[in-house]
Amino acid sequence: MGPRVLEITRFLRRFVLKKPCSQPSYLDRSAVVFVNGPSAFRDPLPRVWLDLWNGAPLRFCLDGAANRLHVLCRDGSAKHPTTISGDFDSLFTESRAFFEASGVSIVETRDQNETDMTKALRILASEEFLKAGEIDFVVFLGGFSGRFDHTMASIKSMLVGLKLLSVPIVAFDESNLVTILPEGQNDIRLERSLLTGICGFIPFCQRRVDVTTRGFKWNLKDEELSFDGIISTSNELVADRVEIHADAPILFTVELKGTL
Repeated sequence: MGPRVLEITRFLRRFVLKKPCSQPSYLDRSAVVFVNGPSAFRDPLPRVWLDLWNGAPLRFCLDGAANRLHVLCRDGSAKHPTTISGDFDSLFTESRAFFEASGVSIVETRDQNETDMTKALRILASEEFLKAGEIDFVVFLGGFSGRFDHTMASIKSMLVGLKLLSVPIVAFDESNLVTILPEGQNDIRLERSLLTGICGFIPFCQRRVDVTTRGFKWNLKDEELSFDGIISTSNELVADRVEIHADAPILFTVELKGTL
């Protein structure tokens, strides 16, 4: 199998750079998932979040984040979700009634052994859009702010997503783009004008991982990354195309410019 090519910033081109793409934007074929947490309740919500949400054909909302969407949908700034899922321990009765009356699919997932993010990915994996190859990117809005244990749970959910879906999954918040790279060769293409250049690749699978990279200020060559050895944080991009080869899944994060 050849290298996995991942363009993790292409879905932002339309709204941030105002540039056309030579290929269709990932946004046209993406599922956007609005995650419950502190980021969902920022006021105002970043304009680019609303643009990404409103432009996606599949719009999933997780549990209590629907309370924020309830307000945004009523004032016309956000489209209705296509699906709301979760155990609904934080979904207001008024919000649920509003979306049910609007014909939104409400999927209650009671399993307490998995996060709402993981359960949403399982639902996505069964969507006809995805089975038909009409979805080729998943974007999580939020999931990496607030409680640290929730952040770690989000990372675990994205790892599970690698096994459930054959499409890239990224999480997008006010400061970061985060993705989990599968083991093997990953060729990553970036819009550096959207980024500060600061990045990191971090082992987290509790097994040995040897990494080789190209396109960074500090490259690695068959070097072991581990929490009792070294990890690569505060690295820097020096090219629009970078390569990361790892023999276990690895977290890759890049810092967004504050103007997004």
